[in-house]
Amino acid sequence: MSVIKESIIRHGHGPLNPSYFCVHSTANIGATAKNHVDYWAANDVPCTHLVSDWTEAYHTVPYDELCWQVGNGNACVEGLEICEATNADDFRRSIEIAAQVVRERLAAHSWGIDRLICHAEASKRWGGSDHTDPIPYFAKWGYSWEQFKQLVDKGGTGVSSQDLYDTKGNDGRNIFDSVIQTRNELKDRAMDALWQAKGNDGRNIFDSVIQSRYDIADLKTQLAAQTAAIEALSKALGANPADISKIVADAVRAKLDSLEISVTATDKTTEKEG
Repeated sequence: MSVIKESIIRHGHGPLNPSYFCVHSTANIGATAKNHVDYWAANDVPCTHLVSDWTEAYHTVPYDELCWQVGNGNACVEGLEICEATNADDFRRSIEIAAQVVRERLAAHSWGIDRLICHAEASKRWGGSDHTDPIPYFAKWGYSWEQFKQLVDKGGTGVSSQDLYDTKGNDGRNIFDSVIQTRNELKDRAMDALWQAKGNDGRNIFDSVIQSRYDIADLKTQLAAQTAAIEALSKALGANPADISKIVADAVRAKLDSLEISVTATDKTTEKEG
């Protein structure tokens, strides 16, 4: 479920096809995301596509419309403003919510954290702005931009994709190979169970199906022979062979369609373990 609430309050300044996602901080200590949404809605001032605080996040400008946020790089970025907290608990919660917002938007573009930048980096990259946020705000709480990027990358779980790949299963393989092996073992057990299952003729299910196919083929052969015999007999008796042939053929086909195979499966593994 998305953490982002839809609250489009205005349109941007032309079309946008971004290449990066940029993170800011508001420099408006204690003001909530809703405070900013209300202010932006009532005043023609620069804003970003998203704003988040320690309880919620809002989407305020369509993602495909340009926002004035990083000077000369405006045409390159989609952006988020992180509201500035007044205490450590709110700061921690705000970072977690912001990371989830960024994670969702990177995923929406199929981007990795190599496309994640902050305003300080945008100022250096494109110019037209001298802002250094959110680095000073993060530093105030003993936090860093690199830590935030890692939080985004690891999904808030402390586990990155590389961590998962390096994790070992109880068979000594990495977790992905272990899952594949388990899937193959389950597949083999399923096939074994099918071999153990019996058809109503006492054979295992595969042999029973094969035998049924032979039986059906024999019936079809008999049908063709009977049709030919009926046609010859009808001609000899002066009756219409097509009428007689159709009656018999329909009856045989109805019999074929009514054939059913009943199966009784026995889980041999359960019997052994029990």
